[in-house]
Amino acid sequence: MKTTNFSSWRMLTVALALMTFSAKAQLGSRFVIEADKRITKKIKLDGNLQMRNVDFAFPADKYIGELGVVFNLPKGFEADVYYRYIHDYKPKKETYSPKHRFYGDVSYKRDLTKSIELQYRVRYQNQFKDTDGEFANDKSYVRNKLEIAFPNKSKFKPSLSADLFYQLGYTFDQVRIKAETNYKVKKGQKIHAAFFTDRSLNNDFNTNYVMQLGYSFSFK
Repeated sequence: MKTTNFSSWRMLTVALALMTFSAKAQLGSRFVIEADKRITKKIKLDGNLQMRNVDFAFPADKYIGELGVVFNLPKGFEADVYYRYIHDYKPKKETYSPKHRFYGDVSYKRDLTKSIELQYRVRYQNQFKDTDGEFANDKSYVRNKLEIAFPNKSKFKPSLSADLFYQLGYTFDQVRIKAETNYKVKKGQKIHAAFFTDRSLNNDFNTNYVMQLGYSFSFK
């Protein structure tokens, strides 16, 4: 067991190092506060607040609020539906404009061994622009995410994931590679830290680098 845990930590460290050494000067940030409340054994409410930026500058590029319902399904499956409000900064106009996103997930989680956990998630998301109270369809995506987590006896739980974006009506246009770890502060409270890259699959092949920090807690 000790050897397996050491290997998982080494894999996460190598992934972080490789992405950091390949990073450009511009580095984005995300800060997240999340809370959930269980309604029944199978249903819980989940919400979060986010601040996002492409280069740690001010004002922030996006302020986000989300609210969703999560359903625990049999045999390792889970489903959820969310609404996201996005306060999006437009540098040319020096003002924010609202966007609305609706998305739903279906995921499946399975323990491959005592120290390796596999999860697959498929998401459909649809986003709308809000211009003077008039809604216009923005972009719709289907996203496929595969994640490998490494549970162990410590308070840390590292993971690696790949998220592939397919814009409906067009093509696959982005892939996100993420290295993440959760730290259990105490029962119902966790700290999250992640580093990921968003690589464009279009002709420009641009890559964005983002650091993410978060805190989550559960109401009794």
